[in-house]
Amino acid sequence: MWIWLLLAVLTSTRALADYWLSTEESYTGLSGDIEVLYGIPSIGPDLRLQLVEIVKDGEKAVAKRDVPKRISKGKIVFPCGTFEKAGHYVFKLLTLKQEKEVARTKLIDVRWPEVTVHVPLMVETYSSNVIVQLYVQSLHCNPRGSYTTYADLVYEGSIQSTWQEPTVLTSKELTNWMWQSSFDVVLDCEFFDRAGNYTVRVRTNIENAPEIAISDTILVMWSHRYSVSVAKSSVQPCDGSISVIYHYPRCILDQDRIRVYGKGSRGPLKYIRESRIENGKHSTKMSCDIFDEDFKEYCFSFVSIARNGAVFDLKTHCLPALTDSKGIIATWNDWGPWSECSATCGTGVQSRYRLCVSAMNSSDCVGKAVQSQLCKAEPCPDIPITTTEEPFTLECPCGCEKNITDKLLLKISISECELEPTWIMHAWPPGHVIFEIQSLNFPFPDYYLTIRDGRSNLGAVLAVVGPYTIPQTIHSLSETIRLEVHAGNATLIQGVEIIFLVTRSETPRESLAMVRQKIDSVSLSSHLSAVHVTLIMLATVICSTTAFLIIFHYYRQSRIKAAQSDPTLAGPEVMTSTSELSIKTPSVCPEDYLYNSFLFRSTPSLHPKIKWDKLPVKVTDPSSTSSPVRRRGRPAIKNVQRESATPLTASLSELSIGTDDGLEYDYYDYGCHQEPGSFFCPDPVLMGWPPFIPLPPQGMEEFGDYPLQHFTPSPEPS
Repeated sequence: MWIWLLLAVLTSTRALADYWLSTEESYTGLSGDIEVLYGIPSIGPDLRLQLVEIVKDGEKAVAKRDVPKRISKGKIVFPCGTFEKAGHYVFKLLTLKQEKEVARTKLIDVRWPEVTVHVPLMVETYSSNVIVQLYVQSLHCNPRGSYTTYADLVYEGSIQSTWQEPTVLTSKELTNWMWQSSFDVVLDCEFFDRAGNYTVRVRTNIENAPEIAISDTILVMWSHRYSVSVAKSSVQPCDGSISVIYHYPRCILDQDRIRVYGKGSRGPLKYIRESRIENGKHSTKMSCDIFDEDFKEYCFSFVSIARNGAVFDLKTHCLPALTDSKGIIATWNDWGPWSECSATCGTGVQSRYRLCVSAMNSSDCVGKAVQSQLCKAEPCPDIPITTTEEPFTLECPCGCEKNITDKLLLKISISECELEPTWIMHAWPPGHVIFEIQSLNFPFPDYYLTIRDGRSNLGAVLAVVGPYTIPQTIHSLSETIRLEVHAGNATLIQGVEIIFLVTRSETPRESLAMVRQKIDSVSLSSHLSAVHVTLIMLATVICSTTAFLIIFHYYRQSRIKAAQSDPTLAGPEVMTSTSELSIKTPSVCPEDYLYNSFLFRSTPSLHPKIKWDKLPVKVTDPSSTSSPVRRRGRPAIKNVQRESATPLTASLSELSIGTDDGLEYDYYDYGCHQEPGSFFCPDPVLMGWPPFIPLPPQGMEEFGDYPLQHFTPSPEPS
């Protein structure tokens, strides 16, 4: 009996083993026919091939085909369009009468046809409608169209994070799309009601079916058209009401407000009153009655309210309650232009500045002097990544400890931390830690990362990394490093993302010096304002002018000293001032005075020659005209020999008295009046100007080869 039972089971198993099915494990819908290969025994029951969809509650039959008889191996083709939607399917081989399953294929993953969704990368809130373009590759058949497709606008949040649940803002039915090659969808601008990240998702109304396509992220910025101002320097005095002027984008909702806050000497702002903004109007009036309380200043804020009720304070204008005795108040100047984007490609940061005008100091103004926002440049070119592994996200955005046993790529995403986050990386087994930043994203320029050695917050600083520095590889001194994120004066840290490669190493650090991070000069210089550039240029001009004047002064002094030490450098003429003449007093006679004053000394540029041996020794006839040279002299002094009384002292004066020693005497009178031939006579006609200048005679043969420049006056008698 047991033998017959065993033979029956083996026969049944052998029969089932002869049945088999085979087809593709993945398939793209509407891309063509699908073939199913089968194998059956030559003798057996009638069979049917059935396509079944795996749904949540079980299985659902989709299509069926009868298997030809007396063909042990073959294929059955299901036409294009058999798969109506994406999902998981399977082919079954069933007996025709009992519907008993004898074989089945592996699970088939059916995907939607490939759809490309084109969206703008950056838009402003409430600015204009957004056009979404759908592109589909060529299909081999048309769908049966038993379902409806939609385009959903999804708000992903202010920053991309994994914990925040996306919110569908609006769904638009894609009427008459039916997988066309090109199709446009218009999304109204009123749905872009807040800054953040948006995506467009294409789906069907089929429950639990996968989405057809998802677009790239749309970065939505607050519109630059928001503004609020008051045309007064102070709230008081107030005459009836105060007019508040404001501006907004064109398709704004009717829920926005102008709110008034009061600010005391201490404490936060206190809400006073608000006024709803009417679309089409750009001003509202605030009654003077609301400004009776004792506040130091009042602030007028433009408040935007999204469709879900979220409130955003966009623009604020503050005024003092009353001016001081001099009429000077602390007010902000207008905002300057936005600086250039800190990134040449991808996402960066840009800032703008304003100055506080105050009688005391800049702290009297309420509000921030610097505004920063994200900016997006051209997409960066694809750069090959050194590693293909995905970073491991630390699930402690505000700080924790982690052991480093080997090389590890980590990611830290700070969504919102009230305290400054701190992470401690510990090498285990004990060794050293090598820290290398792969990507660093700070939302504002005053954020920076401090890397210390050890666990303590007073440990040695290994590096300080800011938004404009190029990170370097950091090697710890001990087996632990400490990471700290600082945000300047901000009390809430958010929007920080750090991706870094941390490695445990046995090699100790070679140097104890802090790693100097390189500064991005292009991003940093772009933040210099026009005022800073003007001051730098003015200081450069002043310093250059001062240096030139100092060099010129010392050069002139050196030239003057050189001229005094070397007379040949003074030029071809010797200039003598009247002050030099007034210092010396004639010792014996005016001629000696003139000799000592250099009035009769020859210069190197004059080279006349005189023969001394042929000069007349004595002229007895004053009226003689044989020679125009007259020798002048004075009575000889006994026992004194003067070399200065030489034949060179000749004059043009004709009123001289000849003597026996061959000299002539002029009539010199210091108190003379109109005496002819006198040097001190005021009448130039009677003076015979120029006096005492020796002139060469008419005949050059009377003069020898004696040069005048070799003549030296005799020294003063002792």
